[in-house]
Amino acid sequence: MDDEKKVVPASGEAKFNAIFNASPDAVFIENMNGVILDVNEKGCEFHGLPKEKIVGKNFIEFVPLHHRSKVLSNFENFVQRKKFRLESFATNHKGISIPVEITVSPIIYNQEECIILNMRDISKRYYAEQELRKTNHELQRVSKMLTDSSEKQLKKLAAELHDEIGQLLTALKIEIHQLHKKLDKENHHLSTKAESIKELTQYTLDSLRNISTNLRPAILDKIGLVAALQWLIQQFEQKTEIPVTSNLNIEESDLNENQKIVIYRVLQECLTNIYKHSGATHAVVNINRLNNKLLMIVQDDGTGFKQQDVSTLFGNGIIGIRERVLSVGGRLKINSMPQKGTEIIVNIPI
Repeated sequence: MDDEKKVVPASGEAKFNAIFNASPDAVFIENMNGVILDVNEKGCEFHGLPKEKIVGKNFIEFVPLHHRSKVLSNFENFVQRKKFRLESFATNHKGISIPVEITVSPIIYNQEECIILNMRDISKRYYAEQELRKTNHELQRVSKMLTDSSEKQLKKLAAELHDEIGQLLTALKIEIHQLHKKLDKENHHLSTKAESIKELTQYTLDSLRNISTNLRPAILDKIGLVAALQWLIQQFEQKTEIPVTSNLNIEESDLNENQKIVIYRVLQECLTNIYKHSGATHAVVNINRLNNKLLMIVQDDGTGFKQQDVSTLFGNGIIGIRERVLSVGGRLKINSMPQKGTEIIVNIPI
């Protein structure tokens, strides 16, 4: 129990001292005011001081100034809760601040209510975590840069397809229509051919518009994210005949342009995967704000899969989703089981 105190009996003093000094951690025994009553060999080694230079001092003297308030706050809580653990810093014998893990527990020492403080050097773990955070931050920066560049190129390409090629095809369609009207009176066979070419031109024009829309949906720029998502869902339902229940509770003013693009692209890829891989008969899309995050959940009732098979089944699609979510500092989680459907969860800080 947290409020139980370790008691050092007189008969076990020698054994206690042996364990005390053999500990791989720095160990201090202090009274309830934080004054150090005893310290083991590792503690002396850490601070580079003999025992007599440590005993009698308050432990807070060995904590760097800018970390003292946090340690003192936890020490005060200890009086109430009788136990605590925290990560902080301690000053070593060279005056360098070292990251440490501190564990404090109650103890009866020389018939006095005291505390025993274990201090462990966690430098390797701490700096590895710092390096990992730095690497993740750099990956986010690079991913965002690549995503931004990709979206700019897609926007430019979509505009060129729509404005240049689209206009040429429209002009061609008009010319064929005029030719068809003329041939209809003079040559029925050629008129039929002209009508066939006209239909093919219209099909090509429609395909071009679809490609252009998928590259960079104009609706996202013109009338906003919610309308674009609704349109995306409607197109999916019409194409696949898979009904989608949706709840799009979004305040667009909370989102920047990059976040809007990521949300659109992620839903686009999720719906594509449902159509291609899931065999689902129904899908659900929920997007809501939860405190300072946007939460997107896309579910289907399809065949599902084993978690370890996600990369094999979806390949670059999932990689693309992860990179886009990462580029805006978000997180992606995929839940699925065979015959239990799939759930995609995206958290984006806003």
